[in-house]
This record gives sequence, structure tokens and C-alpha cells, in this order.
Amino acid sequence: MAVTGCVRPEEMYRAVEWRVIFLIAFMMPLGLAMDDAHTGTARWIAESIVQVAGGYGPLVVLTCLVLVTTGITAVMSNAAAAVLMAPIGIAIAAGLGLEPYPFLMAIAIGASATFLTPVGHQANVLVYGIGNYRFADFPKVGLPLSVLVVAVVMILVPIVWPFTPVGG
Repeated sequence: MAVTGCVRPEEMYRAVEWRVIFLIAFMMPLGLAMDDAHTGTARWIAESIVQVAGGYGPLVVLTCLVLVTTGITAVMSNAAAAVLMAPIGIAIAAGLGLEPYPFLMAIAIGASATFLTPVGHQANVLVYGIGNYRFADFPKVGLPLSVLVVAVVMILVPIVWPFTPVGG
């Protein structure tokens, strides 16, 4: 728009919601802080998911993985959550002797389809700033929508990416 002259650069800079930009920028380090080189929280999450759901089969583990990913994405950006959860999904799949594809797809969808807070996705943050929404407005609509997304993921992911044994 600036190249075509529709908007002057000064107008663009004035229209930027700087608190949104800083919110997105400050969420990425949270994901980095959770790796083994720093706090080890990522390993703890993987071990906890396997302890809780490992004996109930891959679909229950997949459900837990999506729920944890959605929960983490409520407090950090979706990109940071996906980067954090992908190695956890791969490790869990390897521990179950399965190909990682359904677990990784569930993580990607769980991280991208988050509606619980304005923090989880850039679109939420933009709407939050411009629309004068309150933080509490997001869970009201976002919780039922997130439940729907988790249900659809549980149905479709195993159909499109079946649980296949490694090498099978």
C-alpha cells in the first residue's frame, strides 16, 4: 500500500498497535526457556503425558498432546508452542513405536487453532488491540470453539494420518 501511494508510511507507523508487536516478540523466549538446556520443562511435559495416557492407547495420547498444546498456546505464541511441542510429539511417538506424523499434525493444529486467549495467535492479538475486547472475552467464545477443534482433530487426524508402527 505504501508503494502504490494508498497510505503514507507515517500513517502506517501511527496505526501500528505497538503493544501487540511487543507481546508477540516477548512470547518466543518463553518457548526457548522450556528446553533441556534451560529449565527442562519440555521433558517434564513429555514424561507426564506418557505417564498419564501412555497405557490407554495412541488416541488418548494424541488427545492429551492436543490439549497440552492448546493450553500452552494460551500463554505463548502458537509458533513457540509448536516449536516446543514438536520434539515432545516425536519423542512420545518413538516411545510408543509409532510414526510421528499424526502426533505432529495434532500439535500443529492444536497450536494454530487456539482461541482461549489473545496471546495464542497473532490474529487474536490484532483483534484484541483493535476491537477493544477484554481478556475475559476470549475464553467465553474460545472454550467451546477449542472443544470443537479438539473433537474434530481426534476424529480426522487418525483417519488422514493413521497410527502406523515405525517401519510398518
